Amino acid sequence: MDKMNKDKFKIRVIVLLLFFIGLLIRISVVAVSVRDDRYNPYNRLKGDMGSFVASAVSLAQGDGYSDDYIPIIEDFFKDPDHVKPAYPIKPTARKAMGYPLFLAFIFRIIGYHLVPVLYIQAILSAFSTLLIYAIGRQVGSWKTAMIAYILGVFYYPFWYNSIILLSEMLLLFLMLLFFYALIRWFAKPSVIMGFCTGLSAGAAFLVRPIILPIIPLYLLWAFSRFHRQGKMKMFITGSFALILGLIFILAPLAIRNYRLTGRLLLTPTVGGYHLLLTYNPYNVNFMSYNSDPGFITENYPGFRDSLLPNLKINIPASTPPLLAEYLQDQSYGRSAFQFISKNPIQFFKTLPRTFWNIWRIDYPADRLRGKVDNVVLFGSRIPFLLCKINKIIFYGAMIPFFLLGIYIAVSKKNMPALLITTFFSYFVICHTIFASMIRYRIPVMPLFFILSALGLRELWHRYGLFYAKGKGIVMIAERRD
Repeated sequence: MDKMNKDKFKIRVIVLLLFFIGLLIRISVVAVSVRDDRYNPYNRLKGDMGSFVASAVSLAQGDGYSDDYIPIIEDFFKDPDHVKPAYPIKPTARKAMGYPLFLAFIFRIIGYHLVPVLYIQAILSAFSTLLIYAIGRQVGSWKTAMIAYILGVFYYPFWYNSIILLSEMLLLFLMLLFFYALIRWFAKPSVIMGFCTGLSAGAAFLVRPIILPIIPLYLLWAFSRFHRQGKMKMFITGSFALILGLIFILAPLAIRNYRLTGRLLLTPTVGGYHLLLTYNPYNVNFMSYNSDPGFITENYPGFRDSLLPNLKINIPASTPPLLAEYLQDQSYGRSAFQFISKNPIQFFKTLPRTFWNIWRIDYPADRLRGKVDNVVLFGSRIPFLLCKINKIIFYGAMIPFFLLGIYIAVSKKNMPALLITTFFSYFVICHTIFASMIRYRIPVMPLFFILSALGLRELWHRYGLFYAKGKGIVMIAERRD
């Protein structure tokens, strides 16, 4: 075996070793957490988790996509054969359908058990780290990929979110699939890779719709790129395959909504609602997603008494329930935009707070639990401080390298890195304006790691840190390797 093949073999061994370490960590976290009443999934069927699971149960039961199981979801898992909601079932579109479909598929195979879902999410999280490495290899050298890979393997929130019945781990995996396929398609716009890009984009859209609006931008970008290269035939066939993949995934949703509303609708009925959560007269401290006073819901008295009179629209009783949801959500959006237009200063003061909410180092839950709390791992408890250190090292300390990675992507016209940078920028803008829950950043953290690795690798490539012999100081020396 020559030296090059030996090096490739060593790299593969390291990649596999890190994969199994990451998989072991994630599975251990699940195994220990389910023994703790605080983390046992059957004790956490409230809020978004309960809503997702209830919709999944409705799908698995053959009752369609509905929220009618939410009030009875805890009782349902105690006696799945006899606990049923009141009929007829009312359809909904308040949440993206992708994650409930994922859960419903698992329920249909293994029955109504929640713990196996957590193990499946842990496995998805581990395989996501392999995709981080694969995308990193498209962006830079194997060292760049390895740095991003290590960050993904050991980043604590990737472990913790495996034990939560929310969509982040599924979206993380699907978005990485999308970017791997997209980068390969930009390198060579084949029919197969175009179709895979469309499939992965459609699947990610079902989990969170944010990904779809940027697809036309990528297509225009590809058109410009391949027109200059004289590869228009490959671009046309590849683009057609990409669009076909999207249609293949989204057509059932479009048909379902058209049958229920008479309109071609794809997005959930929460866009206006999320806007109004942040941009409302009660958010005087510009705090998005906080209990006092910015967080409002349809049950909040001020919301009902002061905002709804301005929002009231005439929805006839004969209006299909799903269409009524869309019309009401549009009215929420109009009210938010009306408030923004009348209070532009407060809008611009709010943006830094919403940006900080999603990109802060610590989770709000960490602050609420307090420093005395611990998390479980390998049958023991890790002090809260170690989790904080993990997030500082793997996220906070990487921010300068991330910014450098963006600079390198632009200055060197690194196409894969530019594709990632474009989406990351778009993601930041959208979530700063529409919704700033900190868990929403989880699916794009791999992109953050890849760009950080690109910046870190560039510094290491150009400059090495060496101790000056006999002087006791650190010298910066040119390094070429």
